[in-house]
Amino acid sequence: MRSPTRFQATVKNVIVRIVSRRKAKSGISVNVMPREKSIRSGWRCDNCGERISALDAGWVEWLAAEDAKGRPIVGGLRLVHRHSTTSRSREPNGCQYNPLHEFRKNRGIIEGLALDRFAGPDGLMLLLSLIAERELPARELIELAKRVQIPGYEAVYELAHDAVREGVIAPSISSGFYLQCEISDVMRWAKYRTSARRDTGKRSSSCVISQ
Repeated sequence: MRSPTRFQATVKNVIVRIVSRRKAKSGISVNVMPREKSIRSGWRCDNCGERISALDAGWVEWLAAEDAKGRPIVGGLRLVHRHSTTSRSREPNGCQYNPLHEFRKNRGIIEGLALDRFAGPDGLMLLLSLIAERELPARELIELAKRVQIPGYEAVYELAHDAVREGVIAPSISSGFYLQCEISDVMRWAKYRTSARRDTGKRSSSCVISQ
């Protein structure tokens, strides 16, 4: 069996520290943002495309393998249904990767964590630590961070490009990185777009960034 990668050890150590501190008895009161507020309306499963309605119904997984020279290859990060919460639960692996198939393909193994591990302040810290380790593609981790941590991002993801093209928003930061007011604009546009006014000319943004 392949020995654990440094990435696996990092994830395990961070999770152990978080759980241990939560179990510890102390007189310090800590206010933690409710995990449910990390997103407004669930997530889209990267496999079946159906909605993941709650944190405990989601699973984050990725693939770990080695190239011909024995160097680690980690990627394929995706957000899917937990096996028991999907309409495909009758299938052996539901929406999750097939372990046998991945091992036969390139001797890859599947690693993963429950979606709720990535939610809230502790989840954000875990995501930042994984980005710092650089053993999973940073682009995939950043996208996961936006999907789980930014309210409304998941809800408007598939509509945002159309909204930019039609002049509904003009991203103040860059494409794919939207302010809350821009996300709200897209949500309103999506709700009323059948009667929305399309102005391709000069527009003023409701978002203001301090200089």
